[in-house]
Amino acid sequence: MTEHRSKREELQAAGDYGTAIDGLLRAFTPRLLAMARERAAAPYLLDELRRHPPERRELLLRNSGRFRSLALCELLLRGGGEGEPADDAGLARLVLVGLDALDPALYGEGVVEDFRARAWGQLADARRRGGDLTGAEAAFGAAVSHLRGGTGDCLERAQLFTLAARLRRAQRRPAEALDLLRSAAATYRRLDERELEAGVLLAAAEIRGEIGEPGRALRLLERALRRLGPAADPTLAARLHRRLAAALAAAGRPLQAEAAALRARRLECRLPTPPRPRATPGGGAPRRRRRGPRTLRRPRAPAAPR
Repeated sequence: MTEHRSKREELQAAGDYGTAIDGLLRAFTPRLLAMARERAAAPYLLDELRRHPPERRELLLRNSGRFRSLALCELLLRGGGEGEPADDAGLARLVLVGLDALDPALYGEGVVEDFRARAWGQLADARRRGGDLTGAEAAFGAAVSHLRGGTGDCLERAQLFTLAARLRRAQRRPAEALDLLRSAAATYRRLDERELEAGVLLAAAEIRGEIGEPGRALRLLERALRRLGPAADPTLAARLHRRLAAALAAAGRPLQAEAAALRARRLECRLPTPPRPRATPGGGAPRRRRRGPRTLRRPRAPAAPR
C-alpha cells in the first residue's frame, strides 16, 4: 500500500512539474517571439539609420519607438572597433544614446548595463587609439562601473580586460597589462574561446618582447598557435606566424623562422585583397568623389584582440 502511494505521489509530482514548465513556456513565448522579430528587423533599421546624417540618427534613437532596439545597438557596436578613432568614438556614443532610450524592464537592467559597459569600453579604446589616454582612462572607469551593475557575465569582463590591457600598454605600464591579459586568457580558456585566447596570448607575447623577455615571448606565441584550430581566422594566424618568425630569428633558429614566415605568407594569400581603384577614361588617377554625410559601416564579426 505504501509503495502504491509513493508511486502516485511521484506521478503527481511529475505532473505538477510538467504543468509548471508549460506555464513558463507560455509566459516566455511572447517575449521570445518579440526578440526574434527585433533581431530580424535590426539590419533593416541599421540600413535606414545609415541614410540619415549623424545628428538625425541621435534624434531617431532617442525619440522613435521603432529604433528602440537592443538588437540594433548590438549591430552598431559590431560596426566599430577598427575604423578611424573619431568615427568609432562617435559610434560608441550613438550606442549609448540608443541604450539610454531603452526600457530596462523589457530587457533586464543587468543586460542593458552589460551593453553600456561594452559601449564605454569601445569608446575608451577609440580614445586610446586617437592618443587621448586621459579620456580613455575616464571612459574605462565608466565601463567598469556599468559592468559591476551588469549580469556578471565573465566573457564581458574578459573582453573589457583585454581592451584595458591595451590602454595599460600605451601608458607604459606593462606589468598591469600582463595581469589583465593573464586574467582574460584564463577566462577564454575556461570557456574554450580558442581564438580569443590566442589573440590575448599574442598581445602578451608582444609586451614580453618589448620589455626584453624574448624567451617568454616565444613560449607564449607557441602556446597561442597550439590553441588555434585548422579553421582559425587566417588574419590572426598570419599575425601569430609573423611574430613567431621574428622571435625564432632573434633566438638564433633561422630554419624554423623561415618555415614560420613561409606559413605566414601562405595564410596571407588567403586573405581578401582590397579592390584596386578604377582608372578614369583618360587613363589618369581616379577622381575623388565628393563625400556626403558619413555613413555607418555595416556590422562585422568581432575582431581578435590586438
